[in-house]
Amino acid sequence: MGLFDRIKKAVHASANKEQLRKNVEKEMYDNNLYGYRDLKDSLEYQDSLLKRVNEAQLKYKQDGDIEAVIRELEFAFIESDPPCTTSQNIDLAKYYVKAGLKDKAWGYLNRLQMKREAPLKDIRFAQAKILKAEKKWIDAIDMFMRGYLAKSEWNNSFQEEMFLRDIKPLASKLGWDDRTMLQLSEMVKRHVDNKDYSERSLIDEYKKFCSEMSD
Repeated sequence: MGLFDRIKKAVHASANKEQLRKNVEKEMYDNNLYGYRDLKDSLEYQDSLLKRVNEAQLKYKQDGDIEAVIRELEFAFIESDPPCTTSQNIDLAKYYVKAGLKDKAWGYLNRLQMKREAPLKDIRFAQAKILKAEKKWIDAIDMFMRGYLAKSEWNNSFQEEMFLRDIKPLASKLGWDDRTMLQLSEMVKRHVDNKDYSERSLIDEYKKFCSEMSD
């Protein structure tokens, strides 16, 4: 058999394999074997929502139409059932804040937490930024502490330097010095070292700390 014939045979075999693959996929889809149709439809549905999200955010960068990007993201992350599962769902809260809709942003973040549709650390950091913008310094520090606690559970490491950097401007507004900031850092670190990722115990300890600071 010459070289040309061998190539022709290989191409033919490859075409047969491709057709066989398509036939198998069609049968699996038509009969929903092993849930194949459900999975394929779900992936295509999610891809279509993600495409809308990406296009909306790109368009916003070009025209700055905050209402338009909010409408598209609300469709993808709230109105759709099921919603788009991309991690970009946290971005809707950011656009709410930019539009001056802080209460709506807060409610949406609570929704994400309740439905477990976003990592707790991302939700807490977004809430901390809202509280910071509202000049609620004590509450903002509280939320940053919760955020870093959740982040520590996520990556099994407490990023103390980043934590101190985030709370420094807030602590300054309260007249809290570096020593006080280190006490707050140690509070979070102690929870992480003990693998105590309960927000409740950290909140209670922080409240006691604030009460003592005000005495």
